[in-house]
Amino acid sequence: MLPFKKGAFNIAVRGGFPIVPIVLSNYQPFYSKTDRYFMSDGEVIAQVLSSISTKGLTEKDVPTLSEKVRSMMLDTYSIISKEAAEKMRLKRQKSL
Repeated sequence: MLPFKKGAFNIAVRGGFPIVPIVLSNYQPFYSKTDRYFMSDGEVIAQVLSSISTKGLTEKDVPTLSEKVRSMMLDTYSIISKEAAEKMRLKRQKSL
């Protein structure tokens, strides 16, 4: 996951809006980049993380905030991607 751009975080801080991270698991195990084709037996997990308050934050806090959110999302991505891959592996194993 590339570093986040700061625009959405600036808007959230200025407006006092909470940030609600949503993470999707990796789809690479069932996607052919060359054919641009998704296999039908793929598993994707979506997880909504706890909202993060921006109350009391200023624009100076944006870099730290964005890195905190990114770190949380990367940790979750790793966990749910392994879980989705295992579900897909078991599904394929059953169909043999």
